[in-house]
Amino acid sequence: MTPSFSYSKTRRPYRYYVAHELLVGRKRQALDRRITRVNGEVLERFVRDVIVRMSDQPSLAVNDLSRLVQRVILGVASTEILLNAVEMFGGAHPELAFETMITRLGAGERLVWEDKDRNALRLALPFRFQMRGGRTQIDGAQPRASANVHDAALVEALRAAHRNLVDLRASPFTAINEFALARAPGDQHHRHMSRLAFLAPDLQQRILDGTQPVGLKLRTLLKNELPLCWDDQRRWFGSLGHHHA
Repeated sequence: MTPSFSYSKTRRPYRYYVAHELLVGRKRQALDRRITRVNGEVLERFVRDVIVRMSDQPSLAVNDLSRLVQRVILGVASTEILLNAVEMFGGAHPELAFETMITRLGAGERLVWEDKDRNALRLALPFRFQMRGGRTQIDGAQPRASANVHDAALVEALRAAHRNLVDLRASPFTAINEFALARAPGDQHHRHMSRLAFLAPDLQQRILDGTQPVGLKLRTLLKNELPLCWDDQRRWFGSLGHHHA
């Protein structure tokens, strides 16, 4: 799409992104169901919000998008963003930074390397832009905190796991000089439940915030052997992002 603009009756300027085919005179009917025009400010704010969420850069400005974004593809049922991996990751190790981004994916989102040299990333999002009554609207759940879904059973299980281990003096927060008094949970169910207390701190926070992967349910945690390494746990969380229980 190509930047363009128009004026209202009061001469107020409006910025748009318009399909190149329209600018060169191709008939609208020939574009099938493709998105042919969107409000520039709406699209830029959307892309900026997505990148802030994926990169944890709250101070990112719209003017920074030109160095981070190579292209935005507005599809019939989804939106894809091609990202400059070098700019996105800065000085971080590409593989580790990629795995961190995977853990931040929402429901139905997908992140893959775009090229074999790993210079670019393709982020696919289940949102569709369209014009209605002269206004640009975004169909699909919004990638904002307001879309968080708190799983009451999962949150309570996490809290119960910590309470139980504190009582048994086997909590991750138990003082070193008290570990000799630690006891194991009394049955298999409570032993499985106790593993929640040993999740990486950021993963526990995601459960409390309601930003855990859509495929993560209490029964999923209880029936699977959780990795001990926090990085492995984060990768496992990321693998649940596209699945529904």
